[in-house]
Amino acid sequence: MPRATCAVKAYCLRTSDHGRAMAAPAIYGLRKPTHEYLFNVHRFGDGTLMAVGEHGMVWQESGGEWRELAPPTFLTLYGLWGLSFDDFWVAGNAGFLAHWDGRSWQRLESGISTTLSGIWGTGPDDLYAFGENVLLHWNGVW
Repeated sequence: MPRATCAVKAYCLRTSDHGRAMAAPAIYGLRKPTHEYLFNVHRFGDGTLMAVGEHGMVWQESGGEWRELAPPTFLTLYGLWGLSFDDFWVAGNAGFLAHWDGRSWQRLESGISTTLSGIWGTGPDDLYAFGENVLLHWNGVW
């Protein structure tokens, strides 16, 4: 029986009996932008939602409309954190890390090939990317 997993306030992803994330039909009452799996949702202070998932998908929702950003990779993305639409980070398979500055992606070498399942920080010079048996800290370099 599928169950809901709520990691960020009211934003939930359903998981199957086998633990695989399934894209929910709606995120906080909004129509889901894709049929692909979404793995993380983040809401900025201005109300803008961002979502990441399979095949490097990055989606932005503002004013009830979703738009897809050019993907930084075709690897699956699991982590998403940032201060605003002009300053956020993504993490995913094979140690993938990238930063979006509002116009373009900058890929950052993590030096690992382990999947990074999440990313979190307190500011642009204090970030943590993490996965199974790995924790990376950013203070200008990983």
